[in-house]
Amino acid sequence: MTGAQRAARSVSIDLLDHLQRRWNAVILSGKPNGLAEKPGLLASLTQVGDEFGRLRSELLGALAEAGQHEATLDLGSRAQIAIDILIRNLFERTADVGFLAEDTAIVDSLVAVRGQPAEADLAALRQRLDDYVAKYSVYDDIAIYRADGTLHLTRLAEGSFFVPNDPLVRETLGSPGSFHEVFRPGDAGTAQLLYTQSIHAPQQNDIDQSKKAPVIGVLALSFRFENEMEGIFADLLGDTVGQLILAIIDADGRVLTSSDDVQLAPGMTLSLPAGNLHNMTLAGTEWRALRLPTRGYQGYAGLGWSGVALQPVKSVAAPGEHMTVDHDGTVEREISRSSIVSPGLRRISGRAYAIDTDLHLIGLNGKIAADRENNRVLPAVLASIREVGESIRNAVHGVVGDLYHQSHRHLRQKVTQMTSLGVNILDRNLYERANDCRWWALTPAFRRILAEHGGEAARISQSERGEIAQILAYINGLYTVYSTLLVFDRNGTVVAVSRQEAGSAVGRRLEDPYIRAALMNRDPQSYTVSPFAVTPLYDERPTYIYCGTILAPDGVDPVGGIAVVFDSEPQFRQMLNDVIPLQDDGTLYPGSFAAFVNQAGLLISSTNPQDKPGAVFASPKPSDRVITHTAASQGYREFKRTDGYVDRVTCHICIPV
Repeated sequence: MTGAQRAARSVSIDLLDHLQRRWNAVILSGKPNGLAEKPGLLASLTQVGDEFGRLRSELLGALAEAGQHEATLDLGSRAQIAIDILIRNLFERTADVGFLAEDTAIVDSLVAVRGQPAEADLAALRQRLDDYVAKYSVYDDIAIYRADGTLHLTRLAEGSFFVPNDPLVRETLGSPGSFHEVFRPGDAGTAQLLYTQSIHAPQQNDIDQSKKAPVIGVLALSFRFENEMEGIFADLLGDTVGQLILAIIDADGRVLTSSDDVQLAPGMTLSLPAGNLHNMTLAGTEWRALRLPTRGYQGYAGLGWSGVALQPVKSVAAPGEHMTVDHDGTVEREISRSSIVSPGLRRISGRAYAIDTDLHLIGLNGKIAADRENNRVLPAVLASIREVGESIRNAVHGVVGDLYHQSHRHLRQKVTQMTSLGVNILDRNLYERANDCRWWALTPAFRRILAEHGGEAARISQSERGEIAQILAYINGLYTVYSTLLVFDRNGTVVAVSRQEAGSAVGRRLEDPYIRAALMNRDPQSYTVSPFAVTPLYDERPTYIYCGTILAPDGVDPVGGIAVVFDSEPQFRQMLNDVIPLQDDGTLYPGSFAAFVNQAGLLISSTNPQDKPGAVFASPKPSDRVITHTAASQGYREFKRTDGYVDRVTCHICIPV
C-alpha cells in the first residue's frame, strides 16, 4: 500500500466517525425544533442513523480487511513465487545428479584407480566436467570422491572448496542409490547447496541385476545458489528495491539468503509462523512480514524451505487521495454486475444505496408535512439533516467505490505479475531442454557406435541399436518431461528411440531444417530447435523438438544427432495452471484463461479446453469489462539471450470483470 493510499484510508475512517457524530448531534438538536412533534419522522431518522452506524462498522471492518488483504496479496505472491521458482529449478537438479553419477567417463576413471591416477587421465575427466558445466550453467563446481573419502577430482582444482574426507561422503554412502541435498555455509561464508549421489561400479551381464553393484565413489554437484537467488530477487523486486526484502528461510526459520544482507543477514533466525501477516522489528525498524512454504513441484518439496517477504510499516500523516464520489450510481451498477466483487462488498454496496433511498424518502415526507402545516422551523432542521445525509452518502459511497476500485487494482497487479511469472517459468524450463540435448549428445556410447560405422544407421548392429535404446530409455525414465528421445545418424535416419511405443520411427529419415542444421553443426555448445509445429514424432500434435549434434570421439565430424521431443501438452498446461489467478475459494474467475502464444500468433497452450495448440490465438479486445495483460519471454541465463536462439513467446491472462 502506498503512503497516499494509507493516508486516504485514514481520512475515510476519520470522516465516517465525524459524520456519525454530526448525525447524532443534528437529531438531538432537531427534537426541540419540530422533530419531537413528528414521531414517525423521528423514528425513521433514528432507524436510518442506526443503520448508518451498523454500516459504518462494516465499512471500517472492510477497510481493515482490505488493508490486510492487500499486504497479504503483495507480500504473499512475492514470497510464494520466490520459493516456488527456486524449487522448480532444484527439481531438475535431482535428476541431473543421478544421471551424471552413472556417466561412463566418471565410472571408468574410478574403476581404473590404482593409487594416484595419471594427470593426463584426470585432465581428460576435468575437461568432461567443464563440458558439463558449459551446458548446465547453474553449477560452478563438481567433485568426485572415492569410496574411502579420498578426493579423486574437482572441476575447479585448486579453486575448489571441496576437501578430502568431507562428511558429505559418509552421509551419502549411508544410503546409496538415492540423491542427497545438503545446504551449508562454505569456508568463506558463502552458502553451498550441494547435490550428492553414490557412484556404483558398472553392472556386468553375469551379475544378478536385482543386486546393486558395489559403491566406488560419490559425486557432488555444487549449485550456484547465491547467483540464482540474486536473479530471482531482482526479477521479483523490480523497482521496489529498498522498499521490500525477500528471503529464503529453512524449516527452523534460519535465513539462508536475502535480498538485503545488511538488514536480514544469512544466519539470522526469524520466529515467523507460516501463512499470516506478522509485525517484527529489524534494526529498530518495524516490518510487516509474511512467510509461505513451497507448494512443491511434481511431488518434490526440497528441504522444507519457505519464501519470506517483508515491508516496512510506516505511519503517514499527510492527507491522501480524494475518495471516489458516485453521484449517478455508476459504482453501484458496476458492483452489481461484476464477477470479481466479494459477497461482502456487494452486500455493503446494496445497503449503502438503501440508506440513500431512505434518506431521500424521509426528506420528501418531511417537506410535505412542513408545507401542509406551514411549519417554518422544521424545514431548517430538515435542511441540516439533508446536508449531513448528503455528506454521509458521499462518504459511504466513496469508501465503497474505493474498495471496489482497489479490488480491480489488486487483480490487475496480480495479472501483470503472473503473466511475467508465466514466461519466466517457460524460459527456465526450456533452458533445461537446451542443456539436456547437448549433454546427451556427448554420451560416449552414442559417439563411439555411430563413429565406428561411419554415421550410417544401416551398418549398426541390432545389439548396438539395443545399447543405444537402453541408454535412451534410462534417460527418459529420469527426465519425464519428454515424450520421446531419438538418436539419428548423419543422414537423419532414426537409429533408436527411448520408448517402444515410438518404435515405428526407427528407420525413418528426418529431413526437417532443424535436423539438417544439427547435422551441419560442429560446435558442442550449439543446438537446434524445431518451430512449435505439428510433428509425427508427437502423434501429429505441435511441440518443440531440441537437437544436439553427436560428434565423433575426436570432436571433429558430426556422425549423427539426438532429438528430444518435449511433452508440451501437459507441461505447458501445468505451467499455465500454476500462474492463472484464482478466487479466494481456490476456483477460477468465471470466463478467465491463461495462454502461451508464439511470435506467429499461434497458441502454444491454453487453460481454456476449447483452445487447441497450434490454432490462431484470438486476442481479447481491450475493454473496461476485462482485465488482461501480456508479457514477453526475456530468456534465462544464456538461453535466448546470448546463445543465438530466438523464440519470442508471450503469456496472456484474461479475466472478465
